[in-house]
Amino acid sequence: MVFLIILAVIICIIGIILFANIKLKIYLSKKGYIVIKCLFFKFEYDFYGQDKIKKVTRKEKAKSDDKKANKPSEGYIKKIYKKHGVVDGTVQLLSIVKNIFSKIILLLSKAHMTNLNLKITVAGQDAATTALTYGAVSAVVYPAIGLINGIIQVDKQNINITADYDAKTPQVEFLSIIKLPVYKALSVGFSLIKDFL
Repeated sequence: MVFLIILAVIICIIGIILFANIKLKIYLSKKGYIVIKCLFFKFEYDFYGQDKIKKVTRKEKAKSDDKKANKPSEGYIKKIYKKHGVVDGTVQLLSIVKNIFSKIILLLSKAHMTNLNLKITVAGQDAATTALTYGAVSAVVYPAIGLINGIIQVDKQNINITADYDAKTPQVEFLSIIKLPVYKALSVGFSLIKDFL
């Protein structure tokens, strides 16, 4: 009886973990950060945070240089070229890149974006430059948003591109929140590992 209770508790915990959502929040503006949350786990990274940059002393630098010197110089790509030759090696590398890219697309298709906010204020030295830049930015951003909508389900989006003829510096504000169940992420991860084995 005790064994069944323990087994039921373990199954419930596994179920909660597998069906929990991985939440990814990306924010870029004057400050930028990325937050990954899942149940009790939370990871934050500040893109512009100076406190995150580790100061390397001369001793640590010398140690790291020694380690680099002791490491063999032949990398993964060189090994592929050595084993398969230039043509077959290039085909092999392109196949790997294609496989990874297709898995990323598959992963995104299984997720959904709850929020997509993009605000761009285009500015330049003069009105002509601002107008040309506005046209170029619009020509890139709107098709890219269409592509994102074709890959991932977007619940709420707000895209705003404006031209400010009085300002001299452009401004960008970006916020994206993506949710993905753990079991879907694991399924894509296992399939990627299986392809490499």
